[in-house]
Amino acid sequence: MKHLCCVLLTLLLFSCGDNNPIEQDTPLMVSSTKVTLSPDKPYVEIVIIKGAGNYRVTSSNEAVAQYVLINNKLYITGFNIGYAIITLKDQDDNVVEIMVTINELIPRVYPLSILVFVKVGDTKYITNTDSNPLYFLMDTASVVQADETLSNVQITGKKTGVAHLYYLKEYWPTIMYNIQVIEHYPFAVSPTTGTLRLAIGAESEYHVLSGCGSYTLTVSNSVAISAELIAWPIEPTFNQSNPRIIRIKALQKGTSELTITNVETSEVKIVNVTVG
Repeated sequence: MKHLCCVLLTLLLFSCGDNNPIEQDTPLMVSSTKVTLSPDKPYVEIVIIKGAGNYRVTSSNEAVAQYVLINNKLYITGFNIGYAIITLKDQDDNVVEIMVTINELIPRVYPLSILVFVKVGDTKYITNTDSNPLYFLMDTASVVQADETLSNVQITGKKTGVAHLYYLKEYWPTIMYNIQVIEHYPFAVSPTTGTLRLAIGAESEYHVLSGCGSYTLTVSNSVAISAELIAWPIEPTFNQSNPRIIRIKALQKGTSELTITNVETSEVKIVNVTVG
């Protein structure tokens, strides 16, 4: 009788804890259906013990609790005081609901948003110096292919659309890469006014911030100015593609039009130069 009471007491304590799996005969089972998060416990790992795969997750209140699904593990992270229900579904539409309670505010930083342009067929690299960086890709339309190594993530554009890559600290997003997969890189120059005034013998620079990488220059009055394309001296940003510098030299008094053409799209930028 004493042994039976001990067994019943043990089962009761187990059923009341946070780490309480759902019933064994259910088609979808997780390691816990009730969790409490706090500043000392900002996230929790939920193991999917049994299910049909192709899992989908939603949060009833993302201002309170968010999630990251990595393989067969669901990481729930807390933010604001309150309650949220994290709903897990498998491909057979079996459902598990996980109740999340937060009684204390958990200090968090809002993710830094970085815009990344990737042309269809091109690859860009997102590097990180952390010893074990953790990324999470949200790509519902399958517009990119992501290959991760220890030091970087390779993002290759598959078709036009939008994807989001999150860099995680303690399973909380601290950087969001807003990936725009496009047919052609935008053709952008600086300054945008397109007017320069130079003294005889002076040099100036005009910047092609982004484009296809193949550009042509046409000078209407080569007696007044000369122009050449040179390499971009620093690493371009994620929303710059194939940047170049146009070095302009004033030769003689006069005026000239400098025409820059983005070969792939035939877009044209015109710079009016006055010498003297």
